[in-house]
Amino acid sequence: MSEKCDGGLPEPSTETQLAKIYDEFVTSERHYLEHLDLVIRYFADPLLCSKILTQREVANIFGDLRSIRLVNQVLYDRLMAGLEIAEAFGDLIHFMKLYSAYGRNYSASQQLLLQLLEKNKHFRQFCEMQECLPVLKGLKLAALLITPIQRIPRYKLLLEQILKLLDNSSRQHLQISKLVQQIGALAETVDSCIEEFENSAKIIAVQNMLDGCAPKLVMPGRKLLKEGLLNKMSSSNSGFRHRMFWLFTDIILYAKPAMKKKNRYQCCCILPLRHLMDEWVVAIENAIRYLLECRKSLRKESSNSFPMHRQALKLHRSRSSFTEKLSSRKTQIPNDDPKPTKKRRSFLLSLLSKLGGRWSSRNRRQSGDDSLAEVETNNSRMTNSVSLFSTGSRLPLDNIAEETSSLDFVCS
Repeated sequence: MSEKCDGGLPEPSTETQLAKIYDEFVTSERHYLEHLDLVIRYFADPLLCSKILTQREVANIFGDLRSIRLVNQVLYDRLMAGLEIAEAFGDLIHFMKLYSAYGRNYSASQQLLLQLLEKNKHFRQFCEMQECLPVLKGLKLAALLITPIQRIPRYKLLLEQILKLLDNSSRQHLQISKLVQQIGALAETVDSCIEEFENSAKIIAVQNMLDGCAPKLVMPGRKLLKEGLLNKMSSSNSGFRHRMFWLFTDIILYAKPAMKKKNRYQCCCILPLRHLMDEWVVAIENAIRYLLECRKSLRKESSNSFPMHRQALKLHRSRSSFTEKLSSRKTQIPNDDPKPTKKRRSFLLSLLSKLGGRWSSRNRRQSGDDSLAEVETNNSRMTNSVSLFSTGSRLPLDNIAEETSSLDFVCS
């Protein structure tokens, strides 16, 4: 008997829940067989009898669906006979490896299907005509071909639900647990095939967005890791250009938007990743992290916020050199010190001697009537004295120190 929940409806018993899952198992298996029959009866068999496709192309598209259909028919008959699920699978679990082969070929079959639909006019017309049949209920060929891929994960989900309801110490729990492990291994293979197919579909979509200059992107083992818009610095000026980037496992591709064509791109460059290293990537990430820490601690940033090209770098360098020269000249200006130094004394002595020489030459030009003896006398006096600014008086050399000290005070 079932126990009642507090203030709720009575909980269904374990037997009731197991019976419900069992019915769902049988019903879903019947619908699955119907889908396989549609593929074989309305697509595979007519194509084999016609000359629309070669037998090799038909085999690559549909794989070994007939063998899968036979195995699942036996499983369905056993379930309808009332056998437990673990007993119904029994020795059929070894034949479930057909799903692994179908899954590994699924990505290639879908690529071939898309190519034939695009290039083979008769095959495209045949598919359109068959898909319009009322018995297909609007199902497309691609949707029917993916049903074997979806069936194994469905088995695993139903078996896990049954396992939760069974007693851990029961014999049936041990059988279902072993079956879950076997189906789980198949499910992992199928999941990887689904992931590969989805990745191939993304790469094909990228290929269709690019112009004819782009190479073939669909390659074995290639995966699309990331895509998005990035700002690329222009080589002609300091502006930015929006470019669409795609990061694959072996290359980086970027393109620019095509003129007057929406969602179309012109391939600009392909960068192989074979010989690239990530040391610079790690170093740049560390630098960005350090910059963010400096901003948080209100430190002064050590670089400009905007990138600079060659012309901007030249201008920045000339400004920096001018600033350095100006600052160096400021540092060379002496402080206001009233006490004269030896350098300032020597500078004033040389200045006074030059001024005395200039005034003596002017006096010689004005006194053209003086005799040669007086000129020689004046020259001899100039060697032992220094002329002051406006007077013709002379001072002996031993008094220059006192005069220069007063001049230093005035000049300072």
